[in-house]
Amino acid sequence: MIAKRFLMTMAAIISVIVILASNATIKTADAQQKNSVLSEIKKSGKLKIGWAVWFPYAYRDSKTKELSGFSIDVGNALGKALGVEVEWVEDSWATLIAGLQAGKFDLNNPMGITLPRAVAVTYTPPFIQYNEGMMVPKKDAGKYKHWRELDVKGMRITTTLGATTDGFLTKALVNAELIRAKDGATSIAQVLSGRADAWANGYGAFAKFSKERDDMVVVPGPTMAAVPVAFVLSQGEYHFRDWITYFLRVEAQTGALDQLAKKHGLEGLVTILTP
Repeated sequence: MIAKRFLMTMAAIISVIVILASNATIKTADAQQKNSVLSEIKKSGKLKIGWAVWFPYAYRDSKTKELSGFSIDVGNALGKALGVEVEWVEDSWATLIAGLQAGKFDLNNPMGITLPRAVAVTYTPPFIQYNEGMMVPKKDAGKYKHWRELDVKGMRITTTLGATTDGFLTKALVNAELIRAKDGATSIAQVLSGRADAWANGYGAFAKFSKERDDMVVVPGPTMAAVPVAFVLSQGEYHFRDWITYFLRVEAQTGALDQLAKKHGLEGLVTILTP
């Protein structure tokens, strides 16, 4: 009899503990939900996205002065799906991550996935992939058959400071000098003025440049690197990450991303991925 009462008491105690633990878990989840970036965005009605110049993904149109590009359109569509206003906050590639960590914006415009960045931020799953290579002055057309042939002493290769290409070439180059410029336009000017011998960037940027002028050519041969691209959030913002993942999945499956790639001259230059 005593043993039976003891077992019933213990069962009651265990039941209370389980209920209390469940309530604590629910309260913790509710608190996290209320404090999440996504909840704050919905509450304020505004989504702040940090961006830096990246042709043809994010740039200011020279004629209209309006923001344009593949990534800009994706970001605006994301804000529309959320039902909030999008505020674009301009920064530089070298300080975008620091700006995100400091709370200057709610997320960063899509960026190439790199190991150093992945330590500091939370990525969404990649939704496009692009290839990188090099361009040289037209007078050097036919001189190189592989980008590795430019990795020799005396060669000066320019790219954007803090960009994915910067990280790749910092590790890949052995002999050539790497010049880090503010943006793609600066790199182009360096090559055309003779202050650099080659410009390293994505093929999408090369395609946009080639539409405007013909005094530089792409180095043939294998691509330099294949880069997956994703939106970037503050470390641990999994709630918002998951929402963006679902949004991107719909955009990929409905063909919206393919349409934007075609609109911005990226058809055949990027691979659309379904998160």
